[in-house]
Amino acid sequence: MLILRRIGLRKRLCAVLALLVLVFGAFGVFGLSGGRAAAADYIAGLDELPLMQGLSENMDKRVVFDTPAGRIVEAYASGPVSASAVTAFYRATLPQLGWRQSRAPGEDKLAYEREGEQLIIDFPEGRSVGGNGATLTVRFTVRPREAADGVSNNTP
Repeated sequence: MLILRRIGLRKRLCAVLALLVLVFGAFGVFGLSGGRAAAADYIAGLDELPLMQGLSENMDKRVVFDTPAGRIVEAYASGPVSASAVTAFYRATLPQLGWRQSRAPGEDKLAYEREGEQLIIDFPEGRSVGGNGATLTVRFTVRPREAADGVSNNTP
């Protein structure tokens, strides 16, 4: 009889532990962290590029190519944010991820380089569109730095 009680106690204990794992696992997986910051979303195809809070990626506009020189990715995100907030977020975040700011090909663009790639962040509809409830569109373009410079290493 004592053995049966011990087995019943073990089963109950295992059930309670399994329930705790499920509950606390849901807190971590679904971002139900009770005040802790949830994990950042990243742009599809650009696992190293976080998506700023307030932006939603437009998956139907995304273009991805693999070339002998490297990948080319163009992704779009939009949301009720201002261009200055987007600029501030990526200026603060990207250097922490190994991106080094470089000279932008236009005044309304941010440019970064890392490991032979160039990242351009710009606002195809203009910087003044977003904020105050209006939707701003942000374009993220990653391409091989050689292609960005117009230089090729394939010279005869």
